[in-house]
Formats: sequence, C-alpha cells, structure tokens
Amino acid sequence: MLKWLDKYFENTITCLLLVVMTVAIFLQVVTRTLDYSISWTEELARYCFIWLVYIGISFAVSKKSHIKIDAITMLLNKKENKYLALFSDGVFFIFSCIILFKSTQIVMDWSALRQT
Repeated sequence: MLKWLDKYFENTITCLLLVVMTVAIFLQVVTRTLDYSISWTEELARYCFIWLVYIGISFAVSKKSHIKIDAITMLLNKKENKYLALFSDGVFFIFSCIILFKSTQIVMDWSALRQT
C-alpha cells in the first residue's frame, strides 16, 4: 500500500484536481451563457489550481523533471554532472527554505491583523 501511495498518490491527486478545476470552469461558462452565475466555481477552480501547482512541483522534484537547460550538462562528463546536479539541488533547497520562511512570515502578519 505504501509503495502504491509513493508511486501514484501525487499523480492521482493532480489528475483529480485538474478534472475538478476543468468541470468548475466549464460549469461557470455554461451558467454564464444562461444569464446565471454560480459564485463558488471561480474560487473552487482557483484553489484547485493553487494546489495543483504545489503538488505538481513536488511531483516534478521527485521525478527530476523540472524545466532545465541541458546544454551545460551535455558539455560535462558524468562526474561533473553529479556535482552540477548536487549544486542545483542545493540552490533549489535554499530557495525553497527562503520561500517557506517568507510565506510563514506573511501568514503570521495576516493572522496578527485578523484578516482572511
């Protein structure tokens, strides 16, 4: 069960979020043509998209399939490519920690102002 979750969980969740987002947007378009608008579909689609991006980033990191430029790696040998991959993973980790820290600060500031 854990192997299946590790292999397919993120992929399954992203597919479900994409389907829900598409259906919500389609429903919004159809109801607008009938001169009626459902208010919650836009927000649902927005939050599905946000979570789709977050989980998609995690999925891409686990599969090592982020957008990258391969020109430099083609010029280097295997040992140099390992060091380059280690360096880029380190830079990505530092960037992620900075984003986590700054976003936590923003959420704490918002909660102090009691805004939602």
